[in-house]
Amino acid sequence: MTNVRALNLRSNPLRIANEYTNAHTGAEIALNELSRSQKEFYSEAFELFRRNTSWIEFEEFAFGSRSPLYENSDSHVDVLKDPLYLALEDMRLELGVQEGATKRRGPRDERRGERTRSLRTMPKLQ
Repeated sequence: MTNVRALNLRSNPLRIANEYTNAHTGAEIALNELSRSQKEFYSEAFELFRRNTSWIEFEEFAFGSRSPLYENSDSHVDVLKDPLYLALEDMRLELGVQEGATKRRGPRDERRGERTRSLRTMPKLQ
């Protein structure tokens, strides 16, 4: 069962919570600046997520050509920073965990991440 907090969308699909929160990962994403089309899309995506849609189906919906993620972005970086993208990506990964296609980070992964971060900050050899 999904453990993500959001407003009940049935009463008003455009009235969404100001924040997407995933209790498993601690991800908190502010949604208060989404455009009208993004809010509508988020509502549809959250309903698919709530119904436990397959990981692949959700990915095709969330990141396909119909997605409003690409409407106002000038670059790949713009998309990656968009709060809608962050919420959709977190939902997609959560569905993947539930299907067993991917797994949550554990202590071993976090240590690996620390090692990778320290390698990225090392000075270049000349």
